[in-house]
Amino acid sequence: MHRRIAVSEPHWRTAPRMISQTDLILTIATRALDETEIDETLVKLRPPLAIPPFPFVQIWHPRFNEDPAHKWLRGQVEQVALHREPSA
Repeated sequence: MHRRIAVSEPHWRTAPRMISQTDLILTIATRALDETEIDETLVKLRPPLAIPPFPFVQIWHPRFNEDPAHKWLRGQVEQVALHREPSA
């Protein structure tokens, strides 16, 4: 099997709209798709092959390592991520 990446979209919410009038296929996490409004012309199917899980990480500039507000926000994001169910 071979794939050709035609487009790379930095934000998952706009990706379904971007492909709706094309012959492109979008691979997106179930959780992200469930939180996105999709065009009624799109068809939602599971991929034919298993897609292995991949890690989500936070990144930031080192100058914010000790910033109290930044540390608080990183902690909040981590707590939300830890308490979410894995995507189907």
